[in-house]
Amino acid sequence: MKKLIIILFFATLLYTNGARADCEWDGLTYDTGTTVGPITCQDNGTWG
Repeated sequence: MKKLIIILFFATLLYTNGARADCEWDGLTYDTGTTVGPITCQDNGTWG
């Protein structure tokens, strides 16, 4: 039972971290929602 709890804990960490995508612009990394000029970093890691 203890192994199952540990596995579920780490699986949850990996799942939540995978849902966030950072954007790269001019060699720098920006968090989702950051605005650079007229564009904004989107949830999927693109600029729009």
